[in-house]
Amino acid sequence: MLKCIIENAKGNQLEFNDETKYQLYEVDGLYPPNASISSSNNVGDGSIITNARVPSRNIVLYIAINGNVEVNRLNLYQYAQVGKYMKMYFSNNSKNVWIEGRIETIETSMFSNKQVCQISTICPEPFFKDLQETINSIDTVDNRFYFPFYTVKPIPFSVYETIQILNLINDGNIKCGMEIDIYARGTIVNPIVYNRETQEYIGFGCEERPFTMLNGDRIIITTQTNNKKVKLIRNAQETNIFNSLKPNSTFLQLDSGDNTFTYSADDGNEFIDIKFKHYSQYEGI
Repeated sequence: MLKCIIENAKGNQLEFNDETKYQLYEVDGLYPPNASISSSNNVGDGSIITNARVPSRNIVLYIAINGNVEVNRLNLYQYAQVGKYMKMYFSNNSKNVWIEGRIETIETSMFSNKQVCQISTICPEPFFKDLQETINSIDTVDNRFYFPFYTVKPIPFSVYETIQILNLINDGNIKCGMEIDIYARGTIVNPIVYNRETQEYIGFGCEERPFTMLNGDRIIITTQTNNKKVKLIRNAQETNIFNSLKPNSTFLQLDSGDNTFTYSADDGNEFIDIKFKHYSQYEGI
C-alpha cells in the first residue's frame, strides 16, 4: 500500500491516512520518467545519439475531499499553494523516499457530487531520494576500555585510527552526487580524494600553488546535480575555494553499487578525517 505525506516550506506536514478528511486515490508520475534524446542524422542510414537527459518530473496527486468539504478543502490549501515549494514523501513495502518541487496547478471540482482536488507538482530533480541519508566515515575509534576494570599499568581507553580505503554503497539504481567533508586535525598540504575504480579525483592545491589546511579547518565538497560547490570553513567563516581546485579535478559521483574511495596529501596525511554523505536515488517506485 502506498502512503503519502506532503510538506510545505515551513515544514508543516499533512499525511493522507485519515479518510474522514482526505482520500488519496491515485498518483501520476511515480514510474521512471521518459528520457529526452537528441540525435543527428548520418549521411547514410541511421543517426548518432548526441545527448540523452532526463527532464523534470511531473507528479499529480488526486485527492478526494471528505467530511466537511469546504473546511477540509481550505485546510488543504494551507499545505499546498500554487508556485510554492512542496516536498512529498512516499513509502510502500520496499521503498521509503522523498522528492521536492514547485506546485504547478491546483484544480478542484467544487460543483461535483464528490469534490476532488488535483495537485500537479514539477520536480526539477527527477529522481526519488532515500528517506535516510547514508554517512560513511574514514576515521574510526577502537574501543579499549571495559568494566569491570583494574590495572596498575596505564593503558588507553580507546585508540583513534584511520583507514585510507573506504567502500561506499549506493543502493539506488542511478549515479548520484554526494557531500565530502574533510576535517583537519593538524596542518595538511594539498589534500586529495580519489575514486579507485574510475581514477578520477578532486583535490586542492598543486606544486606551483600549494593549498594548506590548518588545524580545525573543514572543507565541504558538494557534487550533487545543480549543486556543485567547494567551501572552506575556518574560524566559523566560509570561503569559496573553487579557484584552489587541483587541475583536472572532477566532482566525484557514486555509481550504483560498490564504490571505493581513498585519500592522500603532500603533507599531513595522518591528520585527515573524511565523511561521505549521500542519498541513494531511484528512477521510480
